[in-house]
Amino acid sequence: LINMLHPKKVRKADVVRIELHKRDNEVLSQILTNNVDSLEMFNMKKMTRANRMIYDNFKMLRGRVESMDKEERLVFLDYLIEKVYMLVCVPESPSIARSLVLAQGKGKDNEPIDDFKGLVCFRYTSNEKEMYKTFDRWDELAAISDIDNRSVGRQTISDACLLRATAELRSKVRKRDEIYALERWLRTYLLGKDGEGQEGNAFFKKKIEPASLKLGQYREGAFNLFGFYAASKGNAHWDSITMRLHFLREMTNNVAATKEVEAVILELLLRANGSEGGISGKAMSLSNLDAYLHKVEQLALWVAVTKTASAKRTLKIFEFLDAIEEEEKEGGDASKIEAISQEDKSSLREALVVSEFGATASGKKIAIALLKRLNAFVLAQKGSASGESINTSGDAYLEFILPKKASKKAWGNEWPDKEEQAQWINKLGNFALISNKATARESNMSFSEKKERLSKEVYSLTLDVAKMDTWDSDNLVKRLAAIVGLIDQIWGL
Repeated sequence: LINMLHPKKVRKADVVRIELHKRDNEVLSQILTNNVDSLEMFNMKKMTRANRMIYDNFKMLRGRVESMDKEERLVFLDYLIEKVYMLVCVPESPSIARSLVLAQGKGKDNEPIDDFKGLVCFRYTSNEKEMYKTFDRWDELAAISDIDNRSVGRQTISDACLLRATAELRSKVRKRDEIYALERWLRTYLLGKDGEGQEGNAFFKKKIEPASLKLGQYREGAFNLFGFYAASKGNAHWDSITMRLHFLREMTNNVAATKEVEAVILELLLRANGSEGGISGKAMSLSNLDAYLHKVEQLALWVAVTKTASAKRTLKIFEFLDAIEEEEKEGGDASKIEAISQEDKSSLREALVVSEFGATASGKKIAIALLKRLNAFVLAQKGSASGESINTSGDAYLEFILPKKASKKAWGNEWPDKEEQAQWINKLGNFALISNKATARESNMSFSEKKERLSKEVYSLTLDVAKMDTWDSDNLVKRLAAIVGLIDQIWGL
């Protein structure tokens, strides 16, 4: 607290942030400058009433705090954080005030991550040199995203901290409680075995920085920057890991419901780097990483497609994290644990068949991610590529093979019944991936005209559609069955 109120180095000049009128400020100035022992020399009877009241209150507070044990002091600190507000800065002039306002986003309140930065760099770091060193490193990490130069941006740091706090505390962090959860994560580490004797600067190096970098690399698709990439060269599991990460990235970047799954993904990436993530023990093997990611794919798909309630999916994530931790302690055999139950897999399989993916924006994004994953799998099975090229080939778009505005002239023979059209038009079997967005005219063409365009695509499953003579309900159902068959092959539903 002393370091917050009266830092020894603030723009190379001491600053006392709270002052009273000169004659009433004698006791308070000694307290804020940590000259408490000198108060015993004061003749309180000759002091002003304000000075005497401050002195009496300070003695009472000091006595109460000194009588507390460590846990009681932490509870008291929590109370102060939540209930007590302090005036931190009164600018000397309007020009300084204006500069502060402009620097803080025109007077907007700080985000929780900004308050957490202050806690880590200053409140929980006692050495002044380390305070500013950590502060500078945080600023470098928070600079405009440039993954190659180890900067990820402020938002990614915030997301990484919240994901790690959620995972390590096994508690969902609510918006209004973010700063308290983040501080609890910090204190849990510092009071635990791994953080014993350490401070905020060590917490930044071991927890915040590696987690932020891994999350940034994952979100940008820069998998070659992972610490374990060098060891993966020539490893049979790397191509599979890459395909899985591309699919998960597509899902978590575009489907809001799957964002929580990033907590598991980040946990696995940190474990794969071993001590780099601040997790004790040796690095997770690539074979286990591949097997765990296989189960995370199932989890992400289940969350996205079955539209599971938030509380239930959070519980699944925590149970899976518990299982990973226990299994890794025992030597790590990823095949022994599951992310979702057999009942969940059955409900997912059914949802894949009956869901109307084309009816909503999120549904279309799920369909694109899923079809890209299936195409990558088919390509890898053929042995013509690693699977990475198909995942990183740029944007993909969804083509409704039977268009939403199907004219009677173009589609009347294959689809004479409007009710049957409505039943199938938004189903997974009616979609094909295309590399360039089709015009309205191209989308509404007859199948004989459309298949010529589809035959020039790079996606294997789209080329299969182009080989068909007609597109009617029978062929749509066959294609849907083929897609579900591929899903079974990959994820064993």
